[in-house]
Amino acid sequence: MARRMTLLAMGLTLLGAAACGQAAAPGRPLAAAAPVAVAAPAVPHPTPAPRPVTADAATKVAAQVGPFVPNELGEIPILEIHNVASPESRWEITPANLRAIVANLYASGFRPVTFRDVVERRIDIPRGFAPVVLSFDDGDPSQFQWAPGGQGTTPAANSAVGILWNFHLAHPSWAAAASFYVNQNPFGGDSAAKIKWLVAHGFEVGDHTMNHVDMSKLDAAQMLYQVGGLAAWVQNTVPGYHVSTLAYPYGFSRNMPATAWTGSINGQSYHIQGALLVAGNPAPSPYSKAWNPLAVPRIQVADPSTVQRVSDRALVWSAWEPRLLANHGAELYVSDGKPGTVTILPGEQAQLAANVPPASVVVGK
Repeated sequence: MARRMTLLAMGLTLLGAAACGQAAAPGRPLAAAAPVAVAAPAVPHPTPAPRPVTADAATKVAAQVGPFVPNELGEIPILEIHNVASPESRWEITPANLRAIVANLYASGFRPVTFRDVVERRIDIPRGFAPVVLSFDDGDPSQFQWAPGGQGTTPAANSAVGILWNFHLAHPSWAAAASFYVNQNPFGGDSAAKIKWLVAHGFEVGDHTMNHVDMSKLDAAQMLYQVGGLAAWVQNTVPGYHVSTLAYPYGFSRNMPATAWTGSINGQSYHIQGALLVAGNPAPSPYSKAWNPLAVPRIQVADPSTVQRVSDRALVWSAWEPRLLANHGAELYVSDGKPGTVTILPGEQAQLAANVPPASVVVGK
């Protein structure tokens, strides 16, 4: 299968230092996000809560077939979003535009999964649909507020969570699935109740460090506090839940101490199995040789007019979306609807990761 290797290489060398509102200096290229070689060891942990869905909705969802040809070695867009506010700017998307993006994803044949689903190879969507991950950084208050009179039960309609939840209620085949990467005391208050609500309703809560720090500058003890401390807070808040993915603030280095990935603090052990870069391309399939779970790229959601470097504008979602949908989605990861098999296109066997069981592989037409 043909790959856009030039664009993928560009994506890992642009947009990097602009993570979470930190733009590059005028005229200076944005920092590279160098891949890491280390892989986190797999360990068992509790399964996330199932996403609520009625029996009637489940029947309708199971009966659907999407518009694309199955190909589980294709690329997965993981969108990076920050604040949901007006006016639109480099790090803000308006509620209206987030609704429009979600509606367009739905109509185009995408279905949401969490990053954890991707890392654990649990992309369970109907045949012919393409997975998309919506990831939100920083736990900004605009991402989750309660509706008036709905304290503890109903997210505000114009918050990110409210927009996603209400779209799910109106379109049951669009799951309540997104990944929220938080720092300490997220969402501007009532943090514990909001974390509990997210987990109970099928969303993922991930690690973004306690204080949104540059992880490349931390020693082992500092890393334990920043990564382990945040994971322990979430796990103590939601007993039985396990934080297993992380989004790097700013960037990372190859030489992080082991406490970046695993450790024990505040009565909780943690284990990070997957980690997201700052930007700027689709992610490879988790079944692919190119997959590195601790260096997974994302695509920033931004108005191109707010992106300083002209070359970077080709790497935001509004530019990537038409490229991924070209040729009937030929480059996309597309589900075969069967969790026990991995459907690939003819001639792609050599691209499979070594740990994909041969008996699970189906070569499509």
